[in-house]
Amino acid sequence: MEAEDAAPSPDTRKKASQCSEFLASFKYAVGLGNLTPLKPAEYLQNLAEIGLCPNDAKMIVQGLTPHNYCDGPLGDHYDDETDVWIFGHRLNNSVEVYIKLRLKPTKKKNVMQAQIWSFHRAQQPLRYPLRNSR
Repeated sequence: MEAEDAAPSPDTRKKASQCSEFLASFKYAVGLGNLTPLKPAEYLQNLAEIGLCPNDAKMIVQGLTPHNYCDGPLGDHYDDETDVWIFGHRLNNSVEVYIKLRLKPTKKKNVMQAQIWSFHRAQQPLRYPLRNSR
């Protein structure tokens, strides 16, 4: 059996499952209107540099799948109780976008805030470890 035809490892399946769960929760929070960029001025500037508006970014985030996964969960260096997840997205098959997301509990019970840490042109090529898994 060739390497590319091999079944995904248990670790890869677990990571894909965790990623799917995070994205489902994130998208649910977005659907409730709980989407916030953590650095609004920088976020808007970064979007303008790649020719997007906030609604474009929201649509991209809502379309993310484990196929877009790059890394995570990683500890957030600003909040020990929160993890960040990193995704990539290619715009029109040319510009690769680096997207860092997190979910933060709110004061309301069982309500999460979907937060965008980063959304900008990737500074180096991104790696997508779940793309070759089946």
